[in-house]
Amino acid sequence: MKFPMKRRAGPTSRRSVITTVLALSMVMATGVSAQTYPSRPIQVIVPYTAGGNTDVMARGFLEAMQATTGIAAIVSNRDGAGGTVGFSLLKAAKPDGYTLVFSPNSPLSSAPHLMKSLPFTPADFIPICGVFENIFAIAVAPGSRYDSLRSLMDEARRRPGAVSFGTSGVASVGHLAGEGFARKVGLTFNHIPFRGEAQMHAQILGGQIDFGLLGMGSAVGVLRPLAIFSDKRLPFLPDVPTTAELGLPNVPPGYQGLFAPKGTPPEIVARLSQACEVATRSAQFAAYGTNNKQKVAYSSAEKFAVQIAEDSEYKARVIRELGIKPE
Repeated sequence: MKFPMKRRAGPTSRRSVITTVLALSMVMATGVSAQTYPSRPIQVIVPYTAGGNTDVMARGFLEAMQATTGIAAIVSNRDGAGGTVGFSLLKAAKPDGYTLVFSPNSPLSSAPHLMKSLPFTPADFIPICGVFENIFAIAVAPGSRYDSLRSLMDEARRRPGAVSFGTSGVASVGHLAGEGFARKVGLTFNHIPFRGEAQMHAQILGGQIDFGLLGMGSAVGVLRPLAIFSDKRLPFLPDVPTTAELGLPNVPPGYQGLFAPKGTPPEIVARLSQACEVATRSAQFAAYGTNNKQKVAYSSAEKFAVQIAEDSEYKARVIRELGIKPE
């Protein structure tokens, strides 16, 4: 009796087996990484100096995240070039969830319209979640003759270009917010840029300039806010009206949150997003935000991405209207 000879596996069948094994290995590895992530502390780059508003809020958020989810993180301050240095480092990082950035959205919504060349595009990053909003205020010296935003605006109408305001620099977030507001209400202010907020505070307190356009962390305590750009009053400033209730147009806040490099596995992104929501909605972080005069505001990854895109369009329009050329 003749038995049929067994066919030897040819090159094609061997390749199929190898491909199948590799595919299964990748699936298994992905599942393991998602289940065990994170197995070590995450490095979170803060692209601004230690002690600033972003750094302070990042540290409070990460403490809340560890307390509520057990995920540990280490802050690495890598400031420079308006936050773009930190995002450049994030782009170059391995997309494994162990290197993230905590930052305002301005390096992605303002910088592309101000710099001729950047080593990244917004598409190089995944927004994980929004954590807090840096609400801007029009603030004067405690002894200023302006007792309300209306009185300041009336003066600006009587003397176009005479009422001055300070910010931390040309094309800074405060500058664009102030000019954007002025254009919406048909006023012209005299913008005075400074290299640092300490110099600006001194000039406002000394009466050399009329008001400052600042974020909450800088406006509260030293100066007297006349109004905030918000739809609701803030719990730590219950007596300060919003532009919305005054019937005036709003300007976007500084959206701040967590980012990962493109290519980070979706399972890890989902894990981070979940942890971010838990930490941001925690009582611990809510109290921390109030103590630091900041508005805690959770945004999902989808909402955060929309906020960044809309803010980019707004910033592009104001920059174009001001005639600021990319450098």
